[in-house]
Amino acid sequence: MTALDQYKCMDEKQAVEALLETLIYPQEMKVSIRNEAEDLVQFVRKENKKASLLNKFIQEYDLSSAEGLALMTLAEALLRVPDDFTANALITDRLSTAEWNKHVGSADDIWIKISSLGLATSKTVVNSMVKRLGMPVIRETTFAAMKVLGNVFVLGQSMEEALKRGKKMTDQGYLYSYDMLGEGARTWEDADRYFESYMGALKIAGEQNKDSSGNPLKTSGVSVKLSAIHPKYHYAYKKKAIPELSERLLKLAKVAKKYGIGLTMDAEEVDRLEMSIEIFENVMKDPALNGWDGFGLALQAYQKRALPLIDLLIEKAKQHDQKICIRLVKGAYWDTEVKHAQLEARADYPVFTRKVNTDLSYFACAQKLLAAREYVTPMLATHNAHTISAILHFARACPSGLKYDGFAFQRLHGMGEDMYGKVAEVGIPISIYGPVGNHKDLLPYLVRRLL
Repeated sequence: MTALDQYKCMDEKQAVEALLETLIYPQEMKVSIRNEAEDLVQFVRKENKKASLLNKFIQEYDLSSAEGLALMTLAEALLRVPDDFTANALITDRLSTAEWNKHVGSADDIWIKISSLGLATSKTVVNSMVKRLGMPVIRETTFAAMKVLGNVFVLGQSMEEALKRGKKMTDQGYLYSYDMLGEGARTWEDADRYFESYMGALKIAGEQNKDSSGNPLKTSGVSVKLSAIHPKYHYAYKKKAIPELSERLLKLAKVAKKYGIGLTMDAEEVDRLEMSIEIFENVMKDPALNGWDGFGLALQAYQKRALPLIDLLIEKAKQHDQKICIRLVKGAYWDTEVKHAQLEARADYPVFTRKVNTDLSYFACAQKLLAAREYVTPMLATHNAHTISAILHFARACPSGLKYDGFAFQRLHGMGEDMYGKVAEVGIPISIYGPVGNHKDLLPYLVRRLL
């Protein structure tokens, strides 16, 4: 039993009470955070009037609407469907669940009205006697639309394309964390292919790096999933998987250090956390990485262990005299974690079951990371204006006096560009999480994070 086990499935009420005791959040700060967030939202709304047609389309069909959910879940699955019959059934199911006509009247942009009318017409066709004649046209049009949607969120289908497409942002001072496709290798052949993909990405990104300091706030980097580079990354195989994964991850880290760029170990399911921390420590303490601060990991705020995990990581950084990066995210496997906990009849869930509680955990974690910038480099990932405002306030109020130094924000490629353009004016580095790979593989991965 590890020190973190007591927090894994603790009572949610107790977990929230512990977070409230930790968070420094006086009333005057709450009011100031809200006011600053409202100013940021108003700025973004004004900028949205200049947005591209595709961005306006995404804004019209946001994820809070049935129509937005229908489109995004369609995007998640359609490009992976192998046959026309199943594709037709999926399109029929998704288009039939929403009321597209209401957007014809409510949309401000004429082209959004036309798009909404087209979707409404498609719904009529799939539910009518002319379905057999109309479905081929609707199917091909929908496939094309999903690929266009993929272009918004996928940086490139290769590292070369990603670098070329991202040059506009890097020229403005933005950083990238390139995420190569690699979710769950099933065989060693898969794992070797993903490993070489990561190795190639590190070399290509490294050759483009113009800053040899290795400072993660000045250089781009690559994100790696342990499940992609080992087919047995499971607790049942931990005796073999931990040393083998430590060896593989160290090889990648040495290349990242050579080029002076970052390497971040992505977070996965909660039952893999203990293994991942052991692997992370094995690599971070290796003498070959001395003098390089670009090694890090992602930490999920929706886990009840998030705050004590930060304490543990800070202690390890002190113990090994090695500064590390911690990317704070809210978490992308909520549905899976809840379902697993139900199937296993656990006393409680390992993740918070209410969004407001996850937000509270994120605030407490961000505050603790900002207070520990001597030992960690916080990389704070969010697209929420209120959360951004809160982080800015926490940074200004931090006893260290560092204010806006020593941390970065992070956003997904294709999201939050206007908002972070404003935030960047205060001089805080902005890192963009840029997925690289085929649309049919990467779009489902991103949609799960959006949903």
